[in-house]
Amino acid sequence: MRFENKILTRKEADELTEEVKKNGAKGLAYLCFDAEGVKGSIAKFFTPEEMDIIKTKTGAKEGDSVLFVADTYATVTKSLGRLRITIRDKYLKINKDDLAFCWIEDFPFFEMNDEGKLDFGHNPFSIVK
Repeated sequence: MRFENKILTRKEADELTEEVKKNGAKGLAYLCFDAEGVKGSIAKFFTPEEMDIIKTKTGAKEGDSVLFVADTYATVTKSLGRLRITIRDKYLKINKDDLAFCWIEDFPFFEMNDEGKLDFGHNPFSIVK
């Protein structure tokens, strides 16, 4: 998950780690891309070529942080989903009175569950909140 225009401090990373742990993840890894290079909890494990691939795949630029959770699909989506909301509430200036409409086509109603079977991604007869 890319966090645009924000280089995390260690304290902030620790706070976000606690947030994902509340939602079932075992931890949070991160990379921060600044003018001096790449820093973060897992930076030493990647070659420069692998860092370039991560930057390309995530769209990260100088001044961005990239956050990682590794677990089951359900745990990752739940914990990163809650983390996105935490980041929005804590760091972004969002006007809650603004409305932004969109039309979603080909919404994925099905996904693989932990047993590898096709299952509903959500209840198709209710509103997702």
